[in-house]
Amino acid sequence: MQNISSGKSVVVLLALILALTLTTFAGQAKAGTLEMTPRISVKYNYNDNMYGQDLDELDAANMDPVSASYLDYLVGITFVYQDGRSRISVGGDAGYEQFISMDGWVMDSDTANVNVSDYDFFTISGNVIYSYSGRNVMFSLRDEITQTRSLEKVFGENTDAIGYWSLYTNNLASASVKFNPMGKVRTLLEYQYATLIFSDPEAENVSRPSDSYSHNGIVRNEIDFTGKTTGIIDAQYSTNVIEEVDNVDYVDFDRIQAMIGLRYKIDSNSSIEVLGGYGWRNYSDVTPIPLPAPWPAGTTRNDIEDMADPLASLLYQYTLSKKVEISLRGTQGISTYGQDLFFVYTSGNGRVTYFVTPKINLQFIADYRQATYDMEKNNKEWMWDEDRIDRNTRLEAIAHYDILQKGGQGTLSIEGGYRYQLRDSNLDSPEAYNDIYASIPGANVQSYDSTINYFYFQVQVLPTILIGK
Repeated sequence: MQNISSGKSVVVLLALILALTLTTFAGQAKAGTLEMTPRISVKYNYNDNMYGQDLDELDAANMDPVSASYLDYLVGITFVYQDGRSRISVGGDAGYEQFISMDGWVMDSDTANVNVSDYDFFTISGNVIYSYSGRNVMFSLRDEITQTRSLEKVFGENTDAIGYWSLYTNNLASASVKFNPMGKVRTLLEYQYATLIFSDPEAENVSRPSDSYSHNGIVRNEIDFTGKTTGIIDAQYSTNVIEEVDNVDYVDFDRIQAMIGLRYKIDSNSSIEVLGGYGWRNYSDVTPIPLPAPWPAGTTRNDIEDMADPLASLLYQYTLSKKVEISLRGTQGISTYGQDLFFVYTSGNGRVTYFVTPKINLQFIADYRQATYDMEKNNKEWMWDEDRIDRNTRLEAIAHYDILQKGGQGTLSIEGGYRYQLRDSNLDSPEAYNDIYASIPGANVQSYDSTINYFYFQVQVLPTILIGK
């Protein structure tokens, strides 16, 4: 964990330096513009299957899914100072997540030995952004820290994990520079450092994921061929280290990906972007572990080969200001997170925001993702009878109402939302597993089917105070 600690020290130092810089600029607010935006929110949440388990499997074992209701209390503030071409933003949130009630097998189990209050935790989120926009160059520093339980908040479609598992802290620091070497050519260079640190789970029979850290470099070039057509070249390289947990080693890996494509501006309201390429994952520090009888002789665990998979992205966007926003996205990609990094996925996403009035908007989201785990690539022929294929569907509806607005921005708002998630996996019965594996006492023969219903209601106060010009 030495690298993780040193990385956190660097970003904390960066945050302190930039915060002090902001304080200095605040004293000179007459020269520029300083905006202060405090925020307060209270959010009620309910999740009827917190660990994302197969309801039929639980019912067969006479167990109930873990359902939970909890409150998020949040206070935060953001300072934005603008002076000429320089802009500094310092913001942060502090809150507390309080579990009101919890039912299901975790609370019923004699071995769990947990209380509802054991799941309570403090939430933190902070960011520091400095940018300088010259005539042909823009420089940016950023640091963001988040503590939560939801993997989807950080990884989105890049992980097959669903549910609300162990508490974790994620830190992402980055430095980037954008410049225009020529009038029609734009280049982005960016470096990112990320850490992911998990706490021990509250329930004894819930496994703890592995801590990890990574370094990521990005190069993106855009070239305007015409007023409507732009060529894009995107290349990334990252090195990822996954720490051991419970004396079990996980593989480290380097990821390389390259994509090329076009963005076409259809008209003033819409555009389409198409990219295609390849992604490579090269593994290191792999220690094949021989498996004892009754495994066939020579069978090993963690005997993983390097992988190469196609990448593709299709994005369509349509915006009619204060009326409707439409985004359609299709993706062929590879996972980049921890124990789920061995998946490739194909996904489609649609998002529509409709402004009923300037103060009321409705948002609808539909997301489909098929994640495939190749047995041969991952040397898991001894575990399943065929490749694991998970089909994930997410449907979400959100209603937002700005009770009060200032300058077109909501200062007092309420919001409610509902999300339905379905994971339909071909690994949904013992028959889907290899007979040898399924016959071993204690083998993790489980169904990966899952259905989750989640809804929330939130009240937020978000005034903006102008200091200086």
